Amino acid sequence: MLRELDRRFPPGEAQAPGSLPLMHRQSPTRRDVLIIGAIGVALALAIFGPLLRPGTVVLLDSPQSLLSPHPHLPLQDWGFPPGLTSQAPVDALLLVLFRFLKWGPLRLLPLLLAPLLVAWGFASLFHRRPLQVIAATTLYVVNPFAYERMLAGQSYFVLGYALLPLLLSLLTSSSLGLVRPIAAGLLLALLIALAPHFVLIAGLLVLVLLVARLVSRNWAELRQLGLSLLVTIGASLYWLIPLARVASGLRRVGPADLQAFRTASDPKFGLLPNVLGLYGFWRPEWPLSKDNLVGWPLFLLAILAVAAVGLAVALQSEGLRSVAILVVLAGILGLLLAMGAQGPTGAAFQWLFQHVPAFRIMREPQKFLALLALAYAVLFGLGVEAVRTGAGSACTRKLAVVVVMVLPCLYCFRMFWGFAGYVRPSPFPSSWAQADQLMGDGPDSVLVLPWEQYVPFPLTQERVVANPLRWYFRRQAVAGDAVGLGGVQPRAANPVSAYVHYLVARGGRIHAFGNLVAPLDVKYIVLAKVAEWRTYGWLYRQRDVRLVREWKDLALFENTRPVAPVYSPGQMLRLNRWEQVLALADRVRLADYAIEVRHRQDRSLSEANPKSSHSRSLSVDASGPIWYRVEDSPGRMLVFAQPFDAAWSYGGLRPFPNLAATNLFRVGTPRPGQTIEYTRWRLVRIGYLLAGLVVGLALSIAALHKRRLGFVGAVRGEP
Repeated sequence: MLRELDRRFPPGEAQAPGSLPLMHRQSPTRRDVLIIGAIGVALALAIFGPLLRPGTVVLLDSPQSLLSPHPHLPLQDWGFPPGLTSQAPVDALLLVLFRFLKWGPLRLLPLLLAPLLVAWGFASLFHRRPLQVIAATTLYVVNPFAYERMLAGQSYFVLGYALLPLLLSLLTSSSLGLVRPIAAGLLLALLIALAPHFVLIAGLLVLVLLVARLVSRNWAELRQLGLSLLVTIGASLYWLIPLARVASGLRRVGPADLQAFRTASDPKFGLLPNVLGLYGFWRPEWPLSKDNLVGWPLFLLAILAVAAVGLAVALQSEGLRSVAILVVLAGILGLLLAMGAQGPTGAAFQWLFQHVPAFRIMREPQKFLALLALAYAVLFGLGVEAVRTGAGSACTRKLAVVVVMVLPCLYCFRMFWGFAGYVRPSPFPSSWAQADQLMGDGPDSVLVLPWEQYVPFPLTQERVVANPLRWYFRRQAVAGDAVGLGGVQPRAANPVSAYVHYLVARGGRIHAFGNLVAPLDVKYIVLAKVAEWRTYGWLYRQRDVRLVREWKDLALFENTRPVAPVYSPGQMLRLNRWEQVLALADRVRLADYAIEVRHRQDRSLSEANPKSSHSRSLSVDASGPIWYRVEDSPGRMLVFAQPFDAAWSYGGLRPFPNLAATNLFRVGTPRPGQTIEYTRWRLVRIGYLLAGLVVGLALSIAALHKRRLGFVGAVRGEP
């Protein structure tokens, strides 16, 4: 079977000018191109039309740092934990776009582009034959897998999924020259930039092709595939270089993740039929089409029957056979892997998960169904064409095509018209804007409560989403990062989050909360009145927290204790546990001391009666999130109120943990004008530079090669 993948052209035989590998060539007319473009636009409007009204659509995991009224780059793009900077180019592009164009519905652009990109990919694969393109595009866009990924707010993943057909077209094209392999390499790098899961998802397509080329000893195609991979690696240096020097967040992924994100079974039909039906998303959050579609497996069987017709036709065609076998093999691999540790290959999946750190990126194995959806769509497109060709009269052909094309639309009918009304755009509450105006844009932080990361809001029609308040304000926010799934850990260890989580869990015992969060540079506290917000009633009883203003859906508090992003404490205290910090907060001002918390079980207080001390706030000039110039001369100690990270440096000094949460620098000879620098940025910057050079070089070579081929063709008198 693998040898069949390479029979489009025998090894060493070039493609004849004008030949067509997938089917008999039919020159596309302008009308065909317009029809294909129209189907992409029509699908986008049919799905997202009601969402293009004023307001903002916030989904489960929307990229909120870009959705807020004050969009900005996520900290990870600068090299901060978890240290994966792969999405930085896409983030930067959208940031520029959203800053200049304030129209709310534009925030849906990544999802709006998906149907158009899918139509483009299949138009390239099927050489713009309208019926095949429309059929494949419809099924690939309108299916339960795409439906749930869109509702999950995984915009970047959906964009990468939408580009898979174009990648398939480039990988299976047999055009000569350097343009195609360079384009394939850059596109693969883009998919990985959108979502690192495509290292493995798209990697399976590449792997099947690689094995086929090796089996057939097609060295010419192997060289082109190797060039594509080299371009991909070069264009990915901006995240590969920094990641090689830091502890990846994947080390925090373990058995609890595998259990929490396991592929869901259908309560009646079990796991395999559910996965074959492109269902199985781990979170039972939104209504599914199958819940209201009696006999949904029959609709699935009808779609698979059309795909089977397409496969039968493809296997009988020399030009179609290779692509059909490729997508079938990739789809089978995707199906098996999508079942994760539960399927027939569960033991192998668990072994890979435990022993191959990069494989842990697929802690949610159902994402492998992207390959099965691709296989269904390709074969369905071929099958619809075969049904049309095999029908008798013209009237029968039209009726057969309409009936077949309606199948995906019925099978996933909730996809249309704003996901059947489940999602609606809403403006951000006016109270949020007023609170932001009251706080201003100073250097101090705002603490966002409730502390849970995922909470429902009236803004989202009470759908649970990642708390949008954490990105809404101009001030830097301190917000919870616990996902609330048992032993599942956040992507990156944040010592400030751990400290605040400890305080919030004991809020009823605390009377000086402002003092406890002052070392974190928390000036304001925002409490959204959602979910279990009444459990935070202890905030109103704090003696050093002042209620600034209260709305029906929000409360804004101010910390009356002095705070500063950088300060110089007078003395050092060594404590064993945070519990001792709670006791100390009722007696002294915590920011007057540098506090080492060793997290020992011994409850004894090393300094039961700390000496009187005072601290001094230092003037700071911040340049982005990575440079802070300290204008004043500190004392012997300097506390920097950002989450502790050994990559921070002050005058060449590395920090120690303060309160087991922030950064403490022990200064030998105090000097003014020193800079606190995030040193990991140096490596990240080198990666960006090298990747940019590789991309520029690859594009230049491709352009020169294409120009050279055009010149040679003109000399030979070729059209």
